[in-house]
Amino acid sequence: MIFFLRSILSLVSGNIGTTLLSIVTFPIFLKKIGVEQFGNWSFIIAISGLLAIFLNPGIDTIINREVAAFRVKAKNLVQTAIGLRLSLLLLFHLLFVPLFVFFSDFNSTINQLFIYYLLPQTIIGILTYEGIFFASEFFLLGSILRFLNQSIFSIFIFFIVQSGDDILYAACGSLLGSFLSIIIGWYFLKKEGYSIIPNFNFKKQYNLLKTSINYALSSFFSMMYAHGGVIIAKFLLSPHDLGIFSAAKRFIEIILEFIRLIQKPYVPRITKLIEHKGDYLTYYRSLIRLVFMTAIPLIFLFYFNIKSIFLFLFDSSFLESSQTVKYILPNLLFGLTANIFSGALIVFK
Repeated sequence: MIFFLRSILSLVSGNIGTTLLSIVTFPIFLKKIGVEQFGNWSFIIAISGLLAIFLNPGIDTIINREVAAFRVKAKNLVQTAIGLRLSLLLLFHLLFVPLFVFFSDFNSTINQLFIYYLLPQTIIGILTYEGIFFASEFFLLGSILRFLNQSIFSIFIFFIVQSGDDILYAACGSLLGSFLSIIIGWYFLKKEGYSIIPNFNFKKQYNLLKTSINYALSSFFSMMYAHGGVIIAKFLLSPHDLGIFSAAKRFIEIILEFIRLIQKPYVPRITKLIEHKGDYLTYYRSLIRLVFMTAIPLIFLFYFNIKSIFLFLFDSSFLESSQTVKYILPNLLFGLTANIFSGALIVFK
């Protein structure tokens, strides 16, 4: 119990600043770039989630599980994962990037964000560290790095982005925040014995890929849950309606991010207990009770006050989003519950 109280305190204290920054930055970003540009931005973020299925088909799931259960044994596996991600990235750039460049018929903003934001983000993603941090129970340090990442993005939004024409500056802020946090994160991981040097042993890469494919379907459904709505809406809705829908969806995501802070300390400990035949069901019951105690009151709170909240946070151009939020409020309960049970399936080999 003391461990969980300490872990939750570390997460909440480290992430409260990140969450507050997200809450403050979100409406300012929307007001500055406008409805349609926010729809373009959300579509690119959704596409990055889609690409993750190809560039990371369950690899992180295996790494995080192994790090949580077997610290030392997993260190060599991390190098193989970096090598495999790099191999898949090279294959992606050779096969799919030329198709997009020569045959894409999206608007100019999406084309620019794809080239100047999404492609660099895929390269940075090779060295993703957050999962290893939380699986190793470095909760406070991971939270501080997330705050650094969000702070740099927020600075760009507050002081540099002034209109929808400046959306590429927002992309620069996001890339810079990710880059700096990865450098610092790997500095600490190196001190723990992890190496950033990729392992290009193709037999080991093949074995890791073969195992990770078992989780690819889970990754696909997670992606569709997180980003599928925006991708589908891009082809069904007008640019204005896409922005309205994306704003409502992002509002719910920020609330979910805050609630998930309390869940995170449970996951690596449950994984370790499962691997070592411990009593993990007690923690799952506690986690499920926690979800119901937080999600249900929030659903009622926002349902009856959402219009006033949106008028306070945004200008009238986003007021339509408040009605959309009402339809997706149950996602607060479904999303948190889905995380618990998908996590239960993943940690079992």
